[in-house]
Amino acid sequence: EITKEKNRKKKKFTKLFMNSLLLIGIISAMLTVPQLVALWINKNTVGIYPAPLGAYLIAAFIWLGYAIVHKNKLLIITYLIWILLEVFTLLGVFLYG
Repeated sequence: EITKEKNRKKKKFTKLFMNSLLLIGIISAMLTVPQLVALWINKNTVGIYPAPLGAYLIAAFIWLGYAIVHKNKLLIITYLIWILLEVFTLLGVFLYG
């Protein structure tokens, strides 16, 4: 009976932790939004360089592949968001830079 209770609490904690990680992943990706606003609305590319963005994009695709192989929904969602943000940022740099 004690083991069942421990397992139940562990599962509950794990679910809460995984949901928290999803939220953190989405929030951290959204930290890029002010840069996108400056880029797309103000057409300001100052301080935005394509090389690091390209490297981040490649890394995000690698992590997405890892997530797909391991069927990790948390990482799939997080890296899909990152890829979209990086693509829009790179597109803006090439259009307005």
